[in-house]
Amino acid sequence: KGELQALKRFRNDIYAFQDTGVSKILFNSRVQIPTSDGVPVEITNNYKVDGKIYLSETIGCQNKWSIVQTPEGLYFVDDYSNSIQLFNGGPLQNVTDNFGFRNFMSKNSFTNFRAFYDRNNNDVYYINANYCLGYSELLKQFTSFYSYEGVPLSFNQGNKFFFYKDGKIWEQGAG
Repeated sequence: KGELQALKRFRNDIYAFQDTGVSKILFNSRVQIPTSDGVPVEITNNYKVDGKIYLSETIGCQNKWSIVQTPEGLYFVDDYSNSIQLFNGGPLQNVTDNFGFRNFMSKNSFTNFRAFYDRNNNDVYYINANYCLGYSELLKQFTSFYSYEGVPLSFNQGNKFFFYKDGKIWEQGAG
């Protein structure tokens, strides 16, 4: 499925992102064996990897910087399908198609994106050299394009959200 791009932890499980695949790493699998006294015995494999289970063998992630974790799940960009995907414990969800953004994605190269999460407003930002696209987890919609293109870093500090660009730090919404 290609090169391993990233390992991410979500809900106490480890997920591997490859170029054309996303898998759950089976780590420290446990088996409970019932006993006659009603107290189960738990057998572990001493912190070993047992294998993997693919969630997708066609959708993957080619850029580790496009993966961002939020309370809703793990968002990532798949450059090959030109889509934004969400993994929240169930099947992968194509956010691009589900929320009406396929037309833009099919006409524009959506590569080299970095994804950032603003925990104060529950917004996910996808930023590359040409675009900054905002997605609201509260509204479950793409909300707007912003003028933050080319920003290599953003972060939360307390109840504020900041962007870093050209040696300067800008507070979102502060003018």
